[in-house]
Amino acid sequence: MLIHSETGEIWACGPVVSRAYLNDSAADRFHKYVDESGNHWHRTGDLGSHDSLSRVWFRGRLDQMVQTESGDLHTVAIERVFDVHPAVRRSALVGVGPQRSRLPILCVETNDDVVIDRDQLIEELRALGSTVQGADRIERFCFPGSFPVDIRHNAKINRNLLGEWAMGSLK
Repeated sequence: MLIHSETGEIWACGPVVSRAYLNDSAADRFHKYVDESGNHWHRTGDLGSHDSLSRVWFRGRLDQMVQTESGDLHTVAIERVFDVHPAVRRSALVGVGPQRSRLPILCVETNDDVVIDRDQLIEELRALGSTVQGADRIERFCFPGSFPVDIRHNAKINRNLLGEWAMGSLK
């Protein structure tokens, strides 16, 4: 059995870590840190945890974490639970509402070649999520079609746009 440590932001240190951003002192103040021994650290903005074998598990981006009244939900950790369903191409966890009390909503992009009743799919997704801490708190699902992505990286989901769409779908 693998035991995971507490989740936190991943920091990097070493000879390949840059000392500063090019002409971006504001980013330097947030992302760059020099400790008392003179080591240069970079705050990655990624969330991770260690398991009992000292492996680091990526859990999502810090700025995309969904803060609810019941605790924080990490996007990648939650999404991977649902992505194993054969009808799911990919999923994206978003939160709507005020900070620290967001309503978590799982946006689902389905596979084109799988035909399934949407209500049945939601029940199957709830069953998948019920077995995993955090994923068991997902009660709302939405189906926006093809996900909006960053134009530079076709794989980076634009969760801000999905969150706006999800909020509009609640009304």
